[in-house]
Amino acid sequence: MSFDHWEEIRPLYESFRKLENSTIRSILEFWSDRRPLELKLNIMQEILVDSKRLKETMESIIKYLSERDWRGAIISVVGEYGSGKTQFGHILLRRLREEGVFSKIVTISPLRDMRELLLEDLSYEPIVLIIDEIDQLLDEFERGERRDIERLADLIRGMTEGSYGNPPKGSVIMLLSKRASDTMKRDRALGSRLMDRSREFSLSMSDDEREIASKEALRRIIALWMAYFEQDDDMRYAIKRSLDKIYPFMERFASELSRTREIGGVVKSLTDLSSEIIKNLGRFESMGRIEEGKFAEDLLKKFLLSEARNIKLEVRIGDVTKDYIAIFSDEPLSVPGARTDAHFDVWTFDPKVGMRGRGARI
Repeated sequence: MSFDHWEEIRPLYESFRKLENSTIRSILEFWSDRRPLELKLNIMQEILVDSKRLKETMESIIKYLSERDWRGAIISVVGEYGSGKTQFGHILLRRLREEGVFSKIVTISPLRDMRELLLEDLSYEPIVLIIDEIDQLLDEFERGERRDIERLADLIRGMTEGSYGNPPKGSVIMLLSKRASDTMKRDRALGSRLMDRSREFSLSMSDDEREIASKEALRRIIALWMAYFEQDDDMRYAIKRSLDKIYPFMERFASELSRTREIGGVVKSLTDLSSEIIKNLGRFESMGRIEEGKFAEDLLKKFLLSEARNIKLEVRIGDVTKDYIAIFSDEPLSVPGARTDAHFDVWTFDPKVGMRGRGARI
């Protein structure tokens, strides 16, 4: 067991072991399916990656809205696909409800539902509406079909602009991809009616921030698995004992994924990979072959081909002297020794001199 890796994970494990087993399983399943968690606010803030930055953004939005008595504001939360906009929307929803504000998160599809929501609530209390999946309107809008986007703009204006001496009904928070934000800003009508009035908050990460968040996600996922097996001493010990072998491999995998994916995609891939590794930890023969590269090859073949086939990955596992490199190709590999139908191969690799035994399968 690697003392250093365990010490990194231990505080998270001690925290997560207090959660119910069913809650931990749901978290891992939701991450694998790329669905947003819908748990209590304190649990989500404890579990989610980059929670400090999310909390700072959330509190800035709460402050901005509260200073306006929750009325008349349009907010854009902008991030790339997979940056966690929908998850952030659910966190923000719970935080607004903590403030006693009537709030709801809706998708763009049922515009009628939004109008009915406003008609149903005739009280004086303000409403904060969080609108997700606005990107669904982009394709038709870019084809010149403006009807639905105009209806959305009218609804937002009707909610955030007062009339006849009455204050605005409430505020609107739009969850937007950068593409949607840029498209709406370029349109003169939408720009003046919505985007010029909108206060923008960004969920985008720099490359370095995304790599750090990806490694943080890895630690949280391993800690969750250990907490999940809280009542299974053998399995929990197997994970702990194997950290020196599996952690460096997965950490490098996380770093490589962070170069091509937003954090949502990284978390999904790490969750799926960890699940497969843990299945194999129960099979002694798989771990016994790790020196021969069989364990690494099986995992690389299964996951990198489908999850990261456009990257090259060099892996060193614990104290094992061999390194591995995964080779991907859009065309079947034709190098000596590779299978004729293979788009994927794993080679032994020496960092000082390059590939060893070129063409030889591990």
